[in-house]
Amino acid sequence: VLRTTAVAPAGTVAGVPVASVGDVLLSLCRDFSDLDALLAVDAALHRGLVTTEGLDAAVAVRRLGAPRLRRLTRVADRRSESPWETVLREFHRRADAAVTPQFEIRDDQGTFVARADLLLDGTRVLHEYDGGRHREVDRHRADLRRERRLEETGWIRRGFSAPDLLH
Repeated sequence: VLRTTAVAPAGTVAGVPVASVGDVLLSLCRDFSDLDALLAVDAALHRGLVTTEGLDAAVAVRRLGAPRLRRLTRVADRRSESPWETVLREFHRRADAAVTPQFEIRDDQGTFVARADLLLDGTRVLHEYDGGRHREVDRHRADLRRERRLEETGWIRRGFSAPDLLH
């Protein structure tokens, strides 16, 4: 049991009291590394479980985890759609390579071509995380068609897998 001053009142799920998202993120930031905690912050933002105002309220308290959460709120991004996208974005940030998440590509007529995980800013190069489901037959076929459309419009796509990011 950890007794702390709550950031927000506890909620209830199926009749069971649960801590607020801000309180949970503070606890994770107390115990997890920056990257592991950032995965949770990005996910909470992406799913709409917390707002930037809610994060501001959480970092305003004097609690273990608040300094880390304060740092992470500056680099967190609600556009990250998966933990591995967060890892890929953070990899670029640590290498001082500016990227734009969830970048929409359109052709010369303004027709939607694709949405990419990351645009390498200042280039026509896209970096994306490809999980195992990208090799399922139907998904793989759609990905190949998408890659051809990107190539036809002058974009370069580079896919990365978990081992690429880990090793």
